Amino acid sequence: MDSLHILVAAHHDWFSGAQVALVNLIGHLRALGHRVTVLCPRGEGSAASWYEQAGLPFFVWDLPWAVHDPPAAVAAIEGTGLDQAAAAMAAQSVDLVISNTLVQLHPAMLAARMGVPHITWAHELLGGDAGLKPRTVPFDYYIAGLASLSDHMLCCSQAVRAEVQAASPATSTSVLFPYMAPDLPAPALEVPREGPIGLVFVGDLTARKNPRFAVQVLEALCRRGHDAVLDFYGVPRDESRAVAEQVERSGVVDRVAFHGFVDRWRDRIRGRPIHLVASTCEPFGLTLPECMAAGVPVVASASGGPSELLPAQWLYRVGDLDEAVHAVETIARSHEASARHARSLHDRCTGLQRGVQQETVQAALRTAFSRFRPKETTALLFR
Repeated sequence: MDSLHILVAAHHDWFSGAQVALVNLIGHLRALGHRVTVLCPRGEGSAASWYEQAGLPFFVWDLPWAVHDPPAAVAAIEGTGLDQAAAAMAAQSVDLVISNTLVQLHPAMLAARMGVPHITWAHELLGGDAGLKPRTVPFDYYIAGLASLSDHMLCCSQAVRAEVQAASPATSTSVLFPYMAPDLPAPALEVPREGPIGLVFVGDLTARKNPRFAVQVLEALCRRGHDAVLDFYGVPRDESRAVAEQVERSGVVDRVAFHGFVDRWRDRIRGRPIHLVASTCEPFGLTLPECMAAGVPVVASASGGPSELLPAQWLYRVGDLDEAVHAVETIARSHEASARHARSLHDRCTGLQRGVQQETVQAALRTAFSRFRPKETTALLFR
């Protein structure tokens, strides 16, 4: 395939999990010889600083997420410079557009107005995320509408792919894990043979991430006679107050620490670390392979992506406290062996290998061009 000029559309101006995935995608595209320009919501912030440092041109087009009210979003996009944006990108000789999310529509509409192929990279499970589920149309109807404006849909896991295919069976799809394995193996953490069970919760304190369940796991471990601690690493969100109150009521204040967002949280872990994923729905879970690469075992809810990365004994049914505690205890009994197993799982997972990921990206580009057809942006989508 000849070198392409690809416009990649971001939906965050800070380094969320999806933004990390976007950076990895840009790395794949550049490694394949393609030129990348970024469409982003703001011209400042940590993401914009990274674009500048990476030598990436970027354009700013700030629009609200479309997922909450798709019909209103379509009207707003049509009325806020779609033709001008299409002309500007056509002047840059953009060959293809990639949306890095399901929650936006304007990159897909932009590609349609320009008459170039469009790929969506889906990082969300809309059916299980109350915070993202559309309010004015059924979520599967929204996915089908976006699929109608896409020539191919990359999905961050098989779980996300299944949701997309259920909503739009005829859509071309493939799976691209959003994690990029490091060039050099991550150094294994130096973990003491003794010490408390160190539960590590990484993620914003939201209802989907389910931080209150993590406190319940800690309480249960303590009741069963274990020495255990719990560290939260993530931005305070809508669940922050409820979690703090729960910690106060449960009498485990001296065992819980709230660190906020920490870039290198692995340098601060206590005891024998076990990454606890409590999510009610998890499209992929970037922290899972990051931890596995460093030899940190993971216990996770079988909530989507984790089921594709972890062995059954490290999984538990969403909200099942007994299963979660049993999985933690199983790892804690042989933590050193579990740490070695985590690294082995990371290294053996084909979907995490950089070469395989680049082949998937290149195949998606070819598919998008082979399936490209003109699309009508003025149709009353979602009505």
